[in-house]
Parts: sequence; structure tokens; C-alpha cells
Amino acid sequence: MGFRIESRESFRRDDSPIAIKTQFAKDKLFTQSFTTDDQAVSNLKNLLLTRKGERYNLPTFGSSLLNLIFEPNTDQLIQAIQDTIKEAVSFWLPYIQITNIDVTTGQSNATLVHQVNVSISFLVKPTGSELTIAVFANENGDFEVAEK
Repeated sequence: MGFRIESRESFRRDDSPIAIKTQFAKDKLFTQSFTTDDQAVSNLKNLLLTRKGERYNLPTFGSSLLNLIFEPNTDQLIQAIQDTIKEAVSFWLPYIQITNIDVTTGQSNATLVHQVNVSISFLVKPTGSELTIAVFANENGDFEVAEK
């Protein structure tokens, strides 16, 4: 996972990629990031979708989000999800500042019986951009991270 901090995005050539994104493209093996904001989103997704202990030689890389998301639906779960995201991001992605984490569960929304939705708003410090991603998990074990 890499990132390049640039003081001004406008001075970059648009045709020069800065890193490889987390997602895979259907027509080619990897897609590339061309902006710091795109790479920040990709790095955040990668961090949240990696379990601690999963990366070789980096046992503390990742978060406990995948383990927590399917725990019993309690008030403590909401706080634990928020804490694990803040902890992982502050250590591994210091150029990202979490501004808000909204966790919606069946306790706060009766229509989400066996589902957890997490909305993460953050600031990319080098560019000043405010972005949001959403994490969805349901009773089938389906897990999705999407940009808003």
C-alpha cells in the first residue's frame, strides 16, 4: 500500500499513475490511481478489509472490522466498530483524518434486522478533500465497501 503526498494535484500530469488500486478490473488485472484522493480511498478500503495477522511480515496491519461486523447487535458493538476503525487509520494512514463514523444497526433502524451499515467520512490532509465510504454487511455474509 503506497501513497504520494502532493501539495497541488493540478501540477501532476493526468496520465501518470501514482499507485495500484485495491479493486480489480474486469478487462485487466489491476486498475491504477491517478490522484491522491483515489489512492487514499483505495488504501482505506484495503486497510479495513484486511484482518490483523493476514499480511505476511506485518501482523498488526489491518483492522478488526471484519470480525466485529458479525458480532451480536449491541450498543458495545457500535463503539467497538468506531474504535477499531479510528485506531487502524490513525496508525497506518496518518494522512487521513476521520471526521465521522456513523454505524447503523438493527437496534437503531428496525428495517436492518440482520445488517450493519457503516458510513466513514474522512479528510485527506494533503489535498483537503472530504470523502465518504460506506461499509455494508448482511446476514448472508455479504460484505461490501463502496464510495459515496
